[in-house]
Amino acid sequence: MVVLVDGGTASASEIVAGALQDHKRAMVLGNQTFGKGSVQTILPLGNNAGLKLTTARYYTPAGRSIQAKGIEPDVTVDDGRDSPNRIREANLDHHLERHRRQGRPGAGNARGAARTCGAPRRPRSSPRRAACHASSSAPRRTSSCSRR
Repeated sequence: MVVLVDGGTASASEIVAGALQDHKRAMVLGNQTFGKGSVQTILPLGNNAGLKLTTARYYTPAGRSIQAKGIEPDVTVDDGRDSPNRIREANLDHHLERHRRQGRPGAGNARGAARTCGAPRRPRSSPRRAACHASSSAPRRTSSCSRR
């Protein structure tokens, strides 16, 4: 049996997934679960006030707490969503491949490829350089700018 989990898996479904995992009855596949392993009761105090009291915590049969940790899957699966780092890497790969095909200089490294193919430069820590490379309708050039 395979149990599919992700960050949206919470509460009772985490208990079931953890129990099946502990007893080696299923392989848990996906991403780490949410980690909602507590039962809370609200006690009214009057005047629109109340007290939220944790009355129970969920544990797997092996004694692992689910609260704030969730269930770690046996096999982690990429959810297919693009992260900012993955998009940046894909753009650099695109530039490198483009340069290799065209025989341009800088094809051997990502910085050279991005610089010579017209890719926008990432602002450095210096505010002057960042202002110089900021996109606007009229290009700004200053004496401190290294890009000419």
